[in-house]
Amino acid sequence: MNPDRRAELIDWHSSLRGNAVDFALRLAGCTIRPWRRSNGGGCLKIAIVCNDTRGGVQPYVALAEGLRERGITVKAVAPGHLASLFSDRSFDVQSLSGSKEDVQEVSNRVAEAGTLGGVKIVLSELSSRIETWTAEVLAACEGTDAITGGIGGMFIGKSVAEKLNKPFIETHLQPIFAPSSSYPPVLLSALPLWLGTGVLRACHALSDFVLSTPFESAMKGARRKVLGLESRSAQPSALPVLYAVSPLVVPLAEETRNLRMSTGYWFLNCNDWQPPAGLESFLAGGDVVSVGFGSMTCKDAPELTSIVGAAVRKLGVRAVVLGGSGALTANLQTDDVYFLDEAPHDWLFSRVSACVHHGGAGTTAAGFRSGRPCLVVPFGMDQPFWGTRVMALGTGPKPIPRKRLTPDNLAQALHLALTDDSMKNAAQRVAQGIGSEDGAAVACRELVRIVHNW
Repeated sequence: MNPDRRAELIDWHSSLRGNAVDFALRLAGCTIRPWRRSNGGGCLKIAIVCNDTRGGVQPYVALAEGLRERGITVKAVAPGHLASLFSDRSFDVQSLSGSKEDVQEVSNRVAEAGTLGGVKIVLSELSSRIETWTAEVLAACEGTDAITGGIGGMFIGKSVAEKLNKPFIETHLQPIFAPSSSYPPVLLSALPLWLGTGVLRACHALSDFVLSTPFESAMKGARRKVLGLESRSAQPSALPVLYAVSPLVVPLAEETRNLRMSTGYWFLNCNDWQPPAGLESFLAGGDVVSVGFGSMTCKDAPELTSIVGAAVRKLGVRAVVLGGSGALTANLQTDDVYFLDEAPHDWLFSRVSACVHHGGAGTTAAGFRSGRPCLVVPFGMDQPFWGTRVMALGTGPKPIPRKRLTPDNLAQALHLALTDDSMKNAAQRVAQGIGSEDGAAVACRELVRIVHNW
């Protein structure tokens, strides 16, 4: 049947709602579903699969909020220790198996192993958990109209969508599978742009291959055993891909605009957070820097803490230090250092003069939004890439890899961030541009359009 004619019949069915119409439509081979208005979400139900650290999950909570505002029902799938990010906002959420301690232990090994070593660890971990996670995602996504997610949920989500005959829309926090000569590949961020379009695009393909191989390899058995599918999908996706990144930060290749879109960042409103006693008065006392490494953990946390403390003393500044998942310890608590486990970056970063962070996608976005110079200390994976974007935009010093960090080079980089007017001005310009965007709203609009056109 002509798709337009089918849509007309289903629309007609929605108005008449009669058993005779149901019968006639079934004879015509139509699937009976409530009509979905193209200017909104209607009766759509979308599943979001995000298996990542907090910084990789929180943007999807913002996406879920935007979808709900359009009348769309959202079902989330997230790690158990982060499921409350959704449930606290009254979303239906399926917790994936595994404990917070398991995640931290894996994160510790990945951080210590570097990028390529980290990929091998991810493959090993996925192989032992992928079948269970696939069954959990399948159960959660039954009855949904579409599934979406980034690198942490894409490979399971795509296979589950294939099983359920539903669309899967890729929504990434990093510019993966988006070759360009305007920025280096995510896993090969040290490559200079002067190498030229051909070489850079080939390296993008290599980076994407390395990044996706662990997931594809681990999924083969789960596709057969859990989903009853062939080990490899024979259905290449032609759906557009959305990136939760500002086009100011990552300018996608012009010739791919029909298939890829930078929507702008997806920021979650955390305005209800209450700072602990004494934090606001500490921040009001003059220039303060923020130092924290988010979900990163490391075996030598006392040594890293000592490096940060020595740099702060050497520079003669005051600092808010975020312990996060344990990369930094409370040993730094002094009159010049305020230590706390965590604080929303959108609240804290705009209240300090400069930030030091690990370069996670979400944290980097918050740094750009704050209008403050940021120094990235990458541990591995996509973090060096974000450090190069900060430097390329002039909003922060050259990144310092974690294993090369010393009190001297940290103090020197922080001094530059605090005193370089051109860096401060660049940070303000980028923040103003990002402030004019509404990435979550754009992403929600495009998601609905893609699902309706599927």
